[in-house]
Amino acid sequence: MKFSWRWLNKIIDLQDKTLGEVVDKLTLAGFEIDDIEHQKEINDVIINISITANRADTMSIIGLARELSTIFNRKFLHKSYDQYNLNIVKSQSSNYISNHISDIQIIYIDNLNLTSSPKWLQNYLIGCGITPKYTLLDISQYINIKWGQDIEIFDTKTIDDNKFDINLIKVTNILYTPQDKNKEFNQFKAINDNIQLKGLKYKNKLISKLGLESNPNYHCKPSTSSIIILGSICEPTYIQNIVQILKYKTEKSCKHLKGISRNDFSQAYEETIKLILELINNNPKTNYRIYYKWHDSPKTLNSIVVPQQKIYDILGPINNQKKYLTVQDILQILEQLKFQPKYQNNTFSVTIPEYRSVDIKRSIDVIEEIGRIYGFSYFNNTIKTNYENGYNSKINIFINKLRFTLRNTGLHEVIHHSLANKTNHKNTIKLHNPLLEEQTYLRYNLINNLLSTTIYNNKQKNISIECFEIGRVFQKRLVSNNRQQYAEHIHLAGIIGKNEFSKASWSEKGSMLNWFQAKGLLENLFEHLHTQIAWEQITPKSVIEEYNNFIKISHLYRCAALKNQNTREVIGVFSELNIQCAKKLKKQYRTYIFELNLLNLIKAIKPIKHIYYTWQKYSNYPSVIRDISIILNTNMAVNITQNTILSSHSLIESVKIINEYYIAYNLRSISFRITYRSYNRTLNDYDIQSIDNNIQYLLKALK
Repeated sequence: MKFSWRWLNKIIDLQDKTLGEVVDKLTLAGFEIDDIEHQKEINDVIINISITANRADTMSIIGLARELSTIFNRKFLHKSYDQYNLNIVKSQSSNYISNHISDIQIIYIDNLNLTSSPKWLQNYLIGCGITPKYTLLDISQYINIKWGQDIEIFDTKTIDDNKFDINLIKVTNILYTPQDKNKEFNQFKAINDNIQLKGLKYKNKLISKLGLESNPNYHCKPSTSSIIILGSICEPTYIQNIVQILKYKTEKSCKHLKGISRNDFSQAYEETIKLILELINNNPKTNYRIYYKWHDSPKTLNSIVVPQQKIYDILGPINNQKKYLTVQDILQILEQLKFQPKYQNNTFSVTIPEYRSVDIKRSIDVIEEIGRIYGFSYFNNTIKTNYENGYNSKINIFINKLRFTLRNTGLHEVIHHSLANKTNHKNTIKLHNPLLEEQTYLRYNLINNLLSTTIYNNKQKNISIECFEIGRVFQKRLVSNNRQQYAEHIHLAGIIGKNEFSKASWSEKGSMLNWFQAKGLLENLFEHLHTQIAWEQITPKSVIEEYNNFIKISHLYRCAALKNQNTREVIGVFSELNIQCAKKLKKQYRTYIFELNLLNLIKAIKPIKHIYYTWQKYSNYPSVIRDISIILNTNMAVNITQNTILSSHSLIESVKIINEYYIAYNLRSISFRITYRSYNRTLNDYDIQSIDNNIQYLLKALK
């Protein structure tokens, strides 16, 4: 935004300050000076300043003058400019009340005989990058630049060719649609009763959509002699809702969105009337009257408490000194900021003026203002040395150990962001205001991103990688009374599979990773972490809500749930990738995937201490070995049969699987090697026969 140096000097006393000093101070105070331009034709210097979004209060001549008044501790040249701390009084001269409009005022003036714009007014506008045109438009632009308000002047004769009746003007609701902006200003129709604008109307003619745009057909002309002056301030939340619904933004709506100072409304409006009356060439027939006025109750000013020690902790000591800012220094700065400070019990309490309510909301904001006005360059810019070790949580230690183990296994770690594209999964959490359409949802698992990365590497003809990821997932589920519960978990997911995983000799071709080898890799990980895990087969009828989407991409009969041995709580899922998903990877070998809940995995840890180890006597007596074959249904778990045989007799030392082959579609033959042994004697024929009979009885029961 462009500011006139001469204009600023007319408002605030800067005679003993050079332009360079002012520019340096503004830069240190957080303002970016884009350009400085000398205009000889108007004998002025133009300063082009970039205003940040949170400092909309400085987007006017008066606003910037206030900032300079605070920085240099200077007073305004006219007391009227310094009345912005006066409370706004609720007043009205109309029955219309709206929650969306904070201030509105309409004045009717007729019998004008305006002269051309004075030279000083034209120079001020040129200094701010605006070309002067005619008196009424120049006055409106001058006021809006000076005060940052939204004040417009309309020609009543263009509104009504006959005698204009001010009593027919009213503020009312209008229904508006996004298509209206392509039509005539007065044409609008309702398609949604929720889209309601506040509009200024005369009879059936729409003069202005308050806070959005005004009708250009009713703007003033050089020959205008009868006018109405409209000044308004709309609530930013109301404008934001309208802009989002209509997807239509204007320069006027942007001004109301950033917030217009209510403290300056009355002064800006009165100065508009004063300038017009001064330029009517003393026409005795000119008269005006206030037709419409509404000022809402002022909002409660924000009060903030700032502990003195917190100021010292954040700003630190002054450079090359071991002392901090004194209480008097802090109070003086807060007075300059017009924060109405009070000091009691080592605590400062401040009241934030209305025009700074947007950017000053917390105690840290007040401390930042203290440092900014005093000058950050005067404080030590080095961080205090801290030799204390930081706290490392147990879960962080566990994750680091997990990473180390997986990397040593040969897996590569990958990292993806937590946002995902549109998905049909019912437990996905949708963001209210996403930055991109491709990042609309929070991810509900990790395996999808790992599969996408593998597919991408295949397309790029990169080497096949086995990888894992540790990250957060976000899920929701329905609880009682249609209430949804949101949950955030830390998961570990991985994808493994190789074409040549193992070789019997260098001369032979390598074999691909099979189910048992992949399962063994996970078991080695669990053993290293001292976790006690139970493996259970997942059937098509199994329901594990947290991993339903994972199970959908798994092989129908090669999918296992990992559970805590003691609590039977589900820790995760391990499976072979199903045929449909495997085709997308375009690999000639089987691929295995897993995903675990780390917090549940930690619960399954049972640390092994030396006290847990016990001595057991080794048997000096010979063993007897029996090999048997059992035909089982493919749905029957082998470990159940194995444990049943082992517990059937006290003299059975071990039961091991030595072979397996399928003999029919749903039948398989399992070969077990059973070892008999006693610790105190040699087994006789009776012992062996007794064990054999028990096993035969069990085999019949299994059939």
